[in-house]
Amino acid sequence: MSCSSAASTSAKSGLSAIRYTHIPHQVPYLLGLSLQEHLVSRRAQAREFLSQQPSQGPHSGHSEPAKSYERASSIAHTDHLLLLEHTPVYTEGRRQSSTELSGNEQEGNRLRAIGADYVQTRRGGLVTYHGPGQLVGYPIWDIGAMDLSTRCYVDKIQTALTQLLHSAPYHLSTVPAQSDETGVWSDISHKIASIGIQVRHRITSHGFALNVGMHVLPWFEHIVACGIVGKGMTSIERERALLIKREEETRPDRGAADNVEEGRVKALEELAERQGLVQPQDSGRRDPRESAKLFVGPESRTKVEDVVPDLVQHFSRTFGRKIVPAPATQFVFRADAPGVLAGVTVDGEDINVTQ
Repeated sequence: MSCSSAASTSAKSGLSAIRYTHIPHQVPYLLGLSLQEHLVSRRAQAREFLSQQPSQGPHSGHSEPAKSYERASSIAHTDHLLLLEHTPVYTEGRRQSSTELSGNEQEGNRLRAIGADYVQTRRGGLVTYHGPGQLVGYPIWDIGAMDLSTRCYVDKIQTALTQLLHSAPYHLSTVPAQSDETGVWSDISHKIASIGIQVRHRITSHGFALNVGMHVLPWFEHIVACGIVGKGMTSIERERALLIKREEETRPDRGAADNVEEGRVKALEELAERQGLVQPQDSGRRDPRESAKLFVGPESRTKVEDVVPDLVQHFSRTFGRKIVPAPATQFVFRADAPGVLAGVTVDGEDINVTQ
């Protein structure tokens, strides 16, 4: 089956609606990872339980066995989409040799000194960054039931993100990724969205990260993101600001605003320096001040929570699946005073942080 026909097939196959939840607090990486692992694990357990039951299940809908069967069936067949922002964290795939592990620990100490967490994960791949201003999506989906190969699944994520960027109110252009690269690219030198998945027994986890705010970009200056040398990262705000700047450069009254613009640039640079997000240009990478020189006005300002409804719409359209909010009682989130997620309960069960 081709990737283009898979969406229509899943729309006709009677799959239940995907449930999405947008977590309203910044999520520490390990807590988010534990939440993913819990959703994947309980689906596997529910499948195992159902495989041991009669094909029709218990006949009485009021008996305890019938209730257990119904609950297991719901868990086994319900797909979830977690949408969130992480607290600042650099993540890296695991290495095998002791030399590489030692080097990773040194790198971890350097990155922690910046003010971010550093986590070695079970995924493959090299180092990347997640943090505030970046919309992260973790689909926990049964792609076997959707008749999707892993490649088609990744292609459709890329298509959904690309169509989102092309649509109103963003109207941003993209270019195809090079043959050896993944993600969504605004031009041949700047990536705006990254994709990295894991599939176990046809159930997906991990997912994608879409850069939204401009303030996420300086954090990438401390690493070679995804191991791609000579490339940079961009965001929705940056691309919208560049688009507006190009349009304003053709206006006849442009010169009248020059003094105001210089004042805005200086204020942005001073703010970035106070926050420790601007470092001297000594690494050979792109100057971190580049982002500060763009004025993000009301027309280009974009918040993660504003992107969520548009993203859900485009994922629904691309995958041919209805996507609805998860029941309000299914996920209970507890935050500490600064607005950082401190605990999660799923269907009454507390999630414990594991690695």
